[in-house]
Amino acid sequence: MQAVKHIIPQFKITKGTHCYYACIYNMLKHNNIHLTEAEVFVLSGGFMMRYYDKTKKLDTTVHDKVSMDFAKRFSAGIHFIQDDIRDRAIEEIYESISKNNLVLLAVRNKYLDYNQVYQESEDYLHYIIMYGYDMEAGLAYIADTFMLDHAGEAQTYIGPAALHNIEMGLGAYACFHTENKNIISDDEVFSLFVASFKDFLTIQFYPSDKDIILGNQAIYKYIENIFCDNKLTGESFEKACINAIYNLKFGVLFHMLEYLMQIITKYHFRWREYKSLLHELIAIKAKWHKYFIYLLKVAYSGKEERAKEAVMEGLDIFDKQKVLFNTILHECSEHAH
Repeated sequence: MQAVKHIIPQFKITKGTHCYYACIYNMLKHNNIHLTEAEVFVLSGGFMMRYYDKTKKLDTTVHDKVSMDFAKRFSAGIHFIQDDIRDRAIEEIYESISKNNLVLLAVRNKYLDYNQVYQESEDYLHYIIMYGYDMEAGLAYIADTFMLDHAGEAQTYIGPAALHNIEMGLGAYACFHTENKNIISDDEVFSLFVASFKDFLTIQFYPSDKDIILGNQAIYKYIENIFCDNKLTGESFEKACINAIYNLKFGVLFHMLEYLMQIITKYHFRWREYKSLLHELIAIKAKWHKYFIYLLKVAYSGKEERAKEAVMEGLDIFDKQKVLFNTILHECSEHAH
């Protein structure tokens, strides 16, 4: 039986670019496994986004293939919580922490009481790290590596949260047992990046289900169908714009562009003109930033007739980005050594 209180000592965090990948990066770093957050993104199947054509939903969440890759790479598995196993899952989390193993948690944001922004947002799963507990005081000790404030800026939090809330909001968890310190070589990481980035750009559908659109094409289809409901008016039109900003900015684009910059910077010798590519990625990110401001103005204008114009603006940036992505892939494949 585990202790009533246990806090893993000397745990520190670095602010990340995306809650899921930043958590894994910080957990591996604590265990002296030194990968960049971008490399974690590659190893964790970050390019495997999906768009469901029937429901018009963009999905960047962890799914079966990613869970299997995750378990294989990091000696851990993502376990999604069902009510009949909740008590057993919580017991496993406490036991893991009592052995000084960090635990990755996916918690519904409404239960994260340390940040008011979470209370005011739409319901979603947010990834955090649990590094301690105090059952008598009713406290969980958690680390949030990508916590957005009211201005949309990323902050960090490390400290106590209500233990009951964490248990109630728990949606998934992974107990880390990272015994292998030489997890993967740089050459292996880069080879996997090239392969997964190529799949991201070229594979458009699941072979068994053409209604599930994959990778870069998933982003295209989502932008194309931001206003798929022709009956959007007033509040529903505004919500469609806000959802698009959130799903594209935080769900897909900004962290992916940042990770590509990190990969090109670390493996710069794989590209002849890497500095030019970095400048182009920065320019594309700036275009998306302006687009999201524009989309916000469209939302609050209430002018539904601007929907087609908004979609065309987004697809224009997407096309420029696609050309750049293909250049990145072509040049690293051609000049790799």
